[in-house]
Amino acid sequence: MDRTVLSTFQRQVADQAALGLRGLAIMHAGLTELDAAWDGIPDRSALEAAGNEVWAGVQIFVTASGNVSKALWGSGGERAGRRADLRSSLGVLDESPLRGFTFRNHFEHFDERIDRWASASDRRVLLDRHIGPADSVSGPEGRERLRVLDPEAGILYFWGDQFDIAPIADELTRLLGRAGAAAD
Repeated sequence: MDRTVLSTFQRQVADQAALGLRGLAIMHAGLTELDAAWDGIPDRSALEAAGNEVWAGVQIFVTASGNVSKALWGSGGERAGRRADLRSSLGVLDESPLRGFTFRNHFEHFDERIDRWASASDRRVLLDRHIGPADSVSGPEGRERLRVLDPEAGILYFWGDQFDIAPIADELTRLLGRAGAAAD
């Protein structure tokens, strides 16, 4: 990979890592607002606004993390091989938590997930935008659980898949410094 292309990819990784971490900060701010809204007599509009903030942060975090993954590996196959120089320049290992990042697909192709749920669901049970432990709501199972965030465990669930937030955040933080310095 020539130097200009490499530095362009490094800048993309740095930009998306920064955006992902910003999403995480928005999510945490929303969780703080949500806790405050529950104090005393809960204010429904404040709860809704805080929940929207949480899910906006999650969306930004997941999408940006997926974009870093795409920059590092492409969509697989031949592109992954061509991005080896980029991964090497940033010290990204094959075991990176960003590799094979399916959560971006869940969020990016949300409409398809709804269609698949609707065609397969006889019960028409759906849990979405839930904030709390995954087992705090009984009934919905597997593909009946769309977006579920357990902030205490630091886990995001979607369709039975789980995504541990901390290793992704750590990798984004590491890449932000390395990619920014390498691109400059």
